Amino acid sequence: MSVISNLGIQLQSLMLLRSNKQDLANLNEQLATGKRSQDLTDYTATEVKNIINLRGVVIKSTSYISAINAVQPRVKVYDSSLTGLEDVAAQAQRLIADSSTMTTGQQQYIANKLNEYFDSTGFYLNQKVGDRYIFAGDGSRLGTRPVGNLSALPTPPVETSPYTVASPVLPSYDVAAPGNSADAWTKAHTHIDEGYDLTYGITSSQTPFQQLIMGLRLMKTATQDATQAAYTGHMQEAYSLLSNAVEGMRDMHATIASADSTLTERSKSLKSQIDALTNQADDIQRADPAEVATRITFYQTQLSASYSATSSLAQMSLLNYL
Repeated sequence: MSVISNLGIQLQSLMLLRSNKQDLANLNEQLATGKRSQDLTDYTATEVKNIINLRGVVIKSTSYISAINAVQPRVKVYDSSLTGLEDVAAQAQRLIADSSTMTTGQQQYIANKLNEYFDSTGFYLNQKVGDRYIFAGDGSRLGTRPVGNLSALPTPPVETSPYTVASPVLPSYDVAAPGNSADAWTKAHTHIDEGYDLTYGITSSQTPFQQLIMGLRLMKTATQDATQAAYTGHMQEAYSLLSNAVEGMRDMHATIASADSTLTERSKSLKSQIDALTNQADDIQRADPAEVATRITFYQTQLSASYSATSSLAQMSLLNYL
């Protein structure tokens, strides 16, 4: 009976040893991580609810930052493309101002320069960032180059003044023209915070681009004119369209600059919010180092005593058996 009793006490002691070792391991982990638990144990129901809510907001804020990071490269390309397009219009205006008198040599020179302007305009409006043509619009158009061969457009233009179309009609230079497409007029937008939807996109169908391209086409028409009067008339009309195009593109440029600033500031705000929420969650989960150290000392002492007691019991059991 004595052997059986001692065996039962030994088993209880071993179970206590395992329990104390696990508690000591948990305390050492708390001391290392600074948290009471790596999962949601050791917290009250209220604390668990608060932690889950805080984590949810952090996840959502992180997704908004990801959206901003995806959009900002497109905004940067819009900015550089508009700078290039404004420069094309300005160069064309200077060429008109310097070419008031029609001569065969002058007309040929203008025609050669226009090929450069058409190529540059098409290049900027067909910019691609990642897998999307950023000037194409939305929906099914994202993967389609929006602007065709501008040099191949008919001169003189078949369109009549004021030469512009409105949604959903496609301008003549669109690769899908003639026809209609609401997507070609839909500007890209994205959610950058709770309840905050930012429209940042620019489409190749917008009026300033129509005016720019038509201005260049009228200049090309002037290179084919036979009289000074016709030449002057087309050049003056082209200059007016180019002036309107520049003004409109500058407005777009201001909108893009504002969008870029908004994205940057919102990203900073979200990162600050994430830091604050993470700190709040950490405060709930934080373990008191002094308390943890005291409990570790207690368990170490208890374990040492348990080892000694277990060892003594084992020796007693062996002697009783013998």
